[in-house]
Amino acid sequence: MAQIIVHLPHWLATDGPSVLDRPGPAWQRLTARGEIARIRPATGMPEAAWLGLDPERTQASEGVLTVAALGAQPPPRSVHFAVNPLVLGPDTMHPPTTQLREEERLELVRCAERLNTSRLTFLAGTHQHGLVWEDGSTDLYIPPPDAVGSYRDSLPQGDGEPMLRRWIDDAINLLREAEFNRIRAEEGIETIEVLWPWGAGFREALPSLALRFGAPVQVVSGSLRLQGLARLCGARHGDPDAFGRGTSTRLEHLIEPTAGVLIGLVSAFAEFDPIEQEQERWWLTQELERRIWAPLGELDDLRLMVTSETAEGGLVLQYDARRLRENSVPFAERVLDDRTIPQKPLHEHLG
Repeated sequence: MAQIIVHLPHWLATDGPSVLDRPGPAWQRLTARGEIARIRPATGMPEAAWLGLDPERTQASEGVLTVAALGAQPPPRSVHFAVNPLVLGPDTMHPPTTQLREEERLELVRCAERLNTSRLTFLAGTHQHGLVWEDGSTDLYIPPPDAVGSYRDSLPQGDGEPMLRRWIDDAINLLREAEFNRIRAEEGIETIEVLWPWGAGFREALPSLALRFGAPVQVVSGSLRLQGLARLCGARHGDPDAFGRGTSTRLEHLIEPTAGVLIGLVSAFAEFDPIEQEQERWWLTQELERRIWAPLGELDDLRLMVTSETAEGGLVLQYDARRLRENSVPFAERVLDDRTIPQKPLHEHLG
């Protein structure tokens, strides 16, 4: 039996035109034979709720999620960091506005790996990297990339301060001399001179998703954070880059055969501006109709859950092909405020 959970945050739109006021026939059939309930707004880690965990009780730092996503298994008591390449400006650091080409990324990785010591190990990623500090401490402060200021004012403070500052300084010295930065400078492109570790944390034990769902769990998304959390919970997660994003999201991954439960996250609707990118939202909604809802509606052994959340709450569709219902409640924005419809947190719906 196929068991599929599809999360579509902000498919419902409370601040722009709705793409659900004219549902396609396949989606109409699914909602007419399923059950609609409301999702109570929650705080905490949204990735946890998507996996059926309490988002307010599940904790993992950016570094922990990144290192897990990269497939590393560092020794116990290691501190895990995320590492982001930054541009070193005259007054402030900032994320690059141009993506590194693959050959540039590989040269950056080679520079970073030269900094490895007996206690610090660099882990290569695609857009975001990792760093492991063995026998480390989280009694320190490093601002995240979107909050850094000047180089000197943003440097690590607290435990490990001299070692981490030296690692950052040495990375700058290597990257300034890197061939790819020399070429970028000649071409008038910003140079990437800083590797910034942040999001320090210890890895803690998390619940097994296989035990929670009573079956193996496969997760598909374009999120590095969700990939990390899924792996920490013993679930498989494919390459986020392979899933794509925006109008290039590979929706077919949501219905690939798998043994057990498949959980998919489509973040494109949350990335689209509900007004400025209304056409993209309509196009992707039609693609869901054609490529997902229509083929799933033909299955007679399907359990399907579809969710969509907004800041004000959300809706969930529960559909079981073996236990068809008669439902007249639409999957639409106006139901968000209907107090006659049951409401509970997302992770409890997954339970």
